[in-house]
Amino acid sequence: FFLIASILTIVSFQNFEPILVSLFFLLIGILLIFLKNIITNGKNIDFSYFFFIFSAMYTAVGIGAFFYSYLGDKVNLVDALYFYDMSVSSDFKGDTPAEIRTFTEGSLVLFIWIKIYDFFNSFFFEKEIYIGLLSNAFCIALSGIVAISSSRLLYGQDSFKEALLIFLISFNGIFLLFSGVYLRDAYIILALAIIYHSWIKYFTSPSFLTLIYLFLINFSFTFILPYMRFEYGLIPIFLTLLALTLILLFKNTDETKNPKRGYIAFFLFIFSLAGYYYYSEIFLNIFALSDGVEYISATDLLTSGREGYQEGTQGEAAANSFGLFLTNLPIYLQVFLMPLYMIFFPMPFWGGFESGSAYGFFKSINVLQMYIFIPLLILSTWQLIKRKVETNLGIMFNHSVFYVFLMAVALTSGEGRHLGGFWIPAYLAALSLDFNNLEIKSSYASIFNVLMFLILGAHLLWLILKIIVLVI
Repeated sequence: FFLIASILTIVSFQNFEPILVSLFFLLIGILLIFLKNIITNGKNIDFSYFFFIFSAMYTAVGIGAFFYSYLGDKVNLVDALYFYDMSVSSDFKGDTPAEIRTFTEGSLVLFIWIKIYDFFNSFFFEKEIYIGLLSNAFCIALSGIVAISSSRLLYGQDSFKEALLIFLISFNGIFLLFSGVYLRDAYIILALAIIYHSWIKYFTSPSFLTLIYLFLINFSFTFILPYMRFEYGLIPIFLTLLALTLILLFKNTDETKNPKRGYIAFFLFIFSLAGYYYYSEIFLNIFALSDGVEYISATDLLTSGREGYQEGTQGEAAANSFGLFLTNLPIYLQVFLMPLYMIFFPMPFWGGFESGSAYGFFKSINVLQMYIFIPLLILSTWQLIKRKVETNLGIMFNHSVFYVFLMAVALTSGEGRHLGGFWIPAYLAALSLDFNNLEIKSSYASIFNVLMFLILGAHLLWLILKIIVLVI
């Protein structure tokens, strides 16, 4: 992968500097993993995992550059063009995330990009887009290492499950998209991976120290996330309420009655109230706009955001496709059908490959992975419901996070890439399966065959409708 990515970037950017920058990020990643292994007694194989994921994301950088340089892809995402221009513009003013936030959302990520570009520019590197993209690839690779740590907390040292997790992360089309297109979401994924890890660490090893660690991580990111994507500041609060529900309703199979369960629940409840109060305050401050508008309601904000993203979603959905049909349905139908659209878009799956756009290309890669992964998720969910796996609050937490935020995204933006931050808990949830069990393998094959039958039927229906349109 690394060799392929290097060739692609050399050909696309017509210089060797991307290789030097990629080696720099690799070195930083190796140093961070080395420190992690010293502190946590980690495994040396993590170096290989990091290198594999980073190489896959580096390849995405090369693919995106190739589309841009040779296939005329202008990356028609407003976010991508806007953030890159602001990252390298000498006219842009803003020395801190707080100052930058007066100009744009996602100010912390933009601040980091600006500092990275200034750093490389001090060594006479031009402020080319590949620098920012490689920093995104670096964040995804680090997220993978954090996810591996979470997997070990849940399932111990299982080489097959770790290899499967690395495969899923490396070939997730949305993660590849965040590396190949100039978007802030790679940093958000890393932040969310750390938050998930704090909860899993507490669920698997409940103690006063892990509770303090949990509090510090979630409290910190309640402040940090609004500077990445404003509405994501609510995620630590929602996760706390979700975990609170699980703690009160369930307990681990091997857990004796915890006499402090009520105290823990009370502590988490107070945190969620304090976090919401803080979030409400910055909500009012951010949207006290300079043009005299003193207040905008959360409902109006989400509605306007949904309409804006829906326009973009409709623009991505090719004419005569199921995607365009679904985006025009009433919201009470979209709540059931939009999750399917976000997971299995584009329909047909080759639509992205024919689009001539890196964005569409990565979306098509993603849907191909979903054909393989979703049967695993369905089976693991069914096993959990039937209590055929050991009751584990960490596993239940991962399932709950994915399904809750799947519906949340469906009801707001309806944009598949906004699911990117929630694929890691979905992957961790699916790893709860016993892959050595013949019954599990047989059940997976059955679910996979049913899904392929439905997918094939949907594609045949699309083909028939297209033929009818052409004939008429």
